[in-house]
Amino acid sequence: MDIFILGVMEFAVIDIETTGLDHRTDKIIEIAIIIFGEKGIISKYQTLVDPGRPVPVNITQLTGITNLMLKGQPKFDQITNTLNELIEGRVFVAHNVWFDYNFIANEFGILGRTLTTEGVLCSKELAKGFYPNLNKYSLKSLAAIAGYINKNPHRADSDAMAIIEFFNHLIRRFGSPHFLMVSNEKRETIDVKASVNSKIVTNIPESAGIYYMLNRFGKPEYIGKASNLKKRVTTHFQNSNLKNRETTFSDAISEVRYTETSSMWLASLLEDHEIRKYWPRFNRAQKTPVYKYNLHVYEDGKGVKRLAISRSIKKAGLQTFYNRNDAMKTLKFYVDKFNLHPSVCSLPTTGYYNTTQHNNSIDSLMKYIKNLPYTIKVTKGRTVNEYTYLLFEDSSFLGFGITNEVLRMRDIPNLNLNFIKIASSMLCSEILNSQESKSDVLFEYKIARNKLKIPLSSDNGITPKLNTNKLLF
Repeated sequence: MDIFILGVMEFAVIDIETTGLDHRTDKIIEIAIIIFGEKGIISKYQTLVDPGRPVPVNITQLTGITNLMLKGQPKFDQITNTLNELIEGRVFVAHNVWFDYNFIANEFGILGRTLTTEGVLCSKELAKGFYPNLNKYSLKSLAAIAGYINKNPHRADSDAMAIIEFFNHLIRRFGSPHFLMVSNEKRETIDVKASVNSKIVTNIPESAGIYYMLNRFGKPEYIGKASNLKKRVTTHFQNSNLKNRETTFSDAISEVRYTETSSMWLASLLEDHEIRKYWPRFNRAQKTPVYKYNLHVYEDGKGVKRLAISRSIKKAGLQTFYNRNDAMKTLKFYVDKFNLHPSVCSLPTTGYYNTTQHNNSIDSLMKYIKNLPYTIKVTKGRTVNEYTYLLFEDSSFLGFGITNEVLRMRDIPNLNLNFIKIASSMLCSEILNSQESKSDVLFEYKIARNKLKIPLSSDNGITPKLNTNKLLF
């Protein structure tokens, strides 16, 4: 186990309140962080957070946090920089730590950012080491051991303070303790054996990008992203908390490669693509199927062409969306734009319509969608003389390329770039819609489909060539 020594490291003791239990679908409504070090409490931070949705009644009953209290409070993207300053370089501490960690890390990910820490420590698991015979290891039980009366349970600042008081109790009773890091399979920071050549770490740049942990056959076992590649990869080599899963991984690694990117959101985009491309066995997050909403045209038994939205894992139909609201919004836009009758477009209404006129309008819609122009967005590159080009087909992201030239409008149709072709995904959509990625766009072009000839290739020279032979295991 890794040892966190009080006085050598600082701890960010964190507690959050949320709209529910699922970090993928629920939202944070309150967060508190107490920075704790050798001399005790260094600083405190607490804020309510606007989740952008109503708070369930049972959550209000549990926490006392109401919709009125959250009105006018900052949204998560407005406090991200502050949270990063408080957490980065410190040990992330919470009770049932993966609950808090996953919620915060997911919010960072939605914004195209990465939550970086010096380690993760669970106060519940810590208590089990010092008090192995307790009946319960709830925060209330730990507060009782410390003689702390939590007057405001299920509020972030009060619960975080309960963890601090338990820390103080351990120090008073056992002296300045060695805090043991929790090893947990839900964590996706993987440890690499020291036998991998240390020069690899020395040669890795301190820039944003993605890294590949390769086995002796050159096939990726794990792919990750980082705002500082050297710092992130180095932490893998420094850790020693190897349980069975990590030991198996560690024994398999023979090489580390990397690809630099101009920003963290582009690193997140490329990481998502590369994981889906290679499916490394130690990456888990992107392997859960994500349902999509596809806009279809079909003809019924009476010869009427109808519009409908279907839910499936695969992309199909005229257009694909990653949430139902976007699909319905687009459907309603098309109904208005092409004067379609709502009753034959999966929308509730009644009334007369002319079948021939309606079918002709559907044909016009299909032609319209087929001829929607490409969009090329230009952002900064990895150096001052480099630019990144993002290619979109309607709302779907197709890929990106890198060039050392700033091209004029008339040059765009003849771009001679090796683009990385990227399969659009829900995470990809969230990254590209983040404020961080939007603010990086320098300018954009609309190009007719018949005028754009860009090679979309996976053999692009941007990412390293890796072994994809599935017979190696």
